[in-house]
Amino acid sequence: MNQDSKFLKFFKYIDQHGLEFTNSLVNGFLYASAGILFSLNKSIFWKIVDSKIVAIILVILGFIINIFFYFQQSKKSKSILELNNTNEKLQDKIQLLESQIQQINRNYSEIFNEHLASLFFKLGLKDTDRISMYKFQDDKFYIIGRYSSNPVLKVVRRRHYDSDQGLIAKAWQEGHYFLNSGIPDYSSKARSKKAICTFFNTIYKIDPETLENITMKSKSFYLKAFMDSRGIQRTSIIVIESEKNKAFEIEELEKVINDEESKLTAFIEKIDWNFPTLDNAQNTGF
Repeated sequence: MNQDSKFLKFFKYIDQHGLEFTNSLVNGFLYASAGILFSLNKSIFWKIVDSKIVAIILVILGFIINIFFYFQQSKKSKSILELNNTNEKLQDKIQLLESQIQQINRNYSEIFNEHLASLFFKLGLKDTDRISMYKFQDDKFYIIGRYSSNPVLKVVRRRHYDSDQGLIAKAWQEGHYFLNSGIPDYSSKARSKKAICTFFNTIYKIDPETLENITMKSKSFYLKAFMDSRGIQRTSIIVIESEKNKAFEIEELEKVINDEESKLTAFIEKIDWNFPTLDNAQNTGF
């Protein structure tokens, strides 16, 4: 591996500095030969051919070769400069296109949040509630929209959730999940934290650290996984939660969600949300 790297570096060097290397080599040979010829005494051979004349010819030849290599090097430098300028222009265009794509995605997100806001009020949700929508991709749930009339609950702190933890994972596997009561009171006391952790892990495994980092201390949950338009696979999931116990009537929620499901899934499928990685999701405002 290291040997290959050395050969590769050598050939890259020759490719980049071939003209300079060849010019130096030829000049060195010609001028060295000319110097030797100028210093030679007359011999039997040089009685026939004057060494100084040959030396002068070599010097002239070296001068001509220098001019040739100068123009070749100038042509190469000009080509490199043109390539650099072209590369800079392409980089500027790429950056502009990326900015435009990010702006488009932000606009999509805003439109989708407005749709969730409409759904929020259709469901009769309150300041203690919020509604979130996640798209499943690369074994993660990426948030693509959230709304609450409470500005604190509307804030997005986590951009994605792992697909193998918590209620969202359970609902993803079973298609839906409803929890309206029974959660222990949230408290800063260690006993209460342990009780809450035990409670949720009884439903589906979740790391204590992940549970601790969830800022909304919800006591009621409604989750439903949505299929794609062909009905082949699950592509997204809606999460409705409340800080209140017994906040929801499942029949009322499902009536509205079933009516809105096709609109939500169509919107999600038609838009390229552009988040193959977490960093990309953050850059595009998700």
